[in-house]
Amino acid sequence: MWERFSKFVAPLLTILCIGYFSYHLVKGDRGLLAWIQLEKKRAEATRYLAEIKEKNQARWRKILHLQNRSLDLDLLGEQAYFLELAHPDDIIILVPEYTFSKEN
Repeated sequence: MWERFSKFVAPLLTILCIGYFSYHLVKGDRGLLAWIQLEKKRAEATRYLAEIKEKNQARWRKILHLQNRSLDLDLLGEQAYFLELAHPDDIIILVPEYTFSKEN
C-alpha cells in the first residue's frame, strides 16, 4: 500500500511545488507582473523628471535675461503683463540710461 501511495504523492507534491513557485514567479510581490509595473512607473518618473528639468532650464534662461547686465526688454514687458503690473493697452516706456544698482 505504501508503494502505491508514494507513487501518487511524489508526483503530486512535485506538481504542487512547481505550481506554487510558478504562481509566485508571475504574480508575487516581486514577480514578473510587479516588475513590469515598476518599470512603467520608472519610465513615467523619468519622463516627469525630464519635463521638470526642461521647465527649470526655461526659468533659468528667463532669469538670466532679466539680470541687470543683460536686460531683455521684450521679456521684461512680457513679465509685466504676466504679473498684471501692466494692462494690455498700456504703453511701457523703458529708459535705457537707468541702471538698477544698489548705489542709487
